[in-house]
Amino acid sequence: MELKELLKKLAAKYAFLEIDYHVDDQIPNLEVCFHLTPPQVTTVITKVNKMDDYIHLCANMALLADSSLSRDELMQTSIRCEGSNLLYIRSTPTMVKLLIDIILG
Repeated sequence: MELKELLKKLAAKYAFLEIDYHVDDQIPNLEVCFHLTPPQVTTVITKVNKMDDYIHLCANMALLADSSLSRDELMQTSIRCEGSNLLYIRSTPTMVKLLIDIILG
């Protein structure tokens, strides 16, 4: 699925305030910024201690769905929060979708 279409579907499904993204030369090269609603912020806060587990789980699921992905690249996924409502995920499009579905689903 094309990145813009994926982000549009996530925006519709979870009603984010806004989604920004950029692609650069780092590995992984996609960074997505989700502008969260107050209830979404609360959900992320309650799950913050499990983020490493979510990354491992999503990497395994992504590899099952697409064996062409690199496990090393998937495991370099990073998640960080900034300000009062920004959630950044640096990873592949597949991992971004899986992580959002697990964290907010």
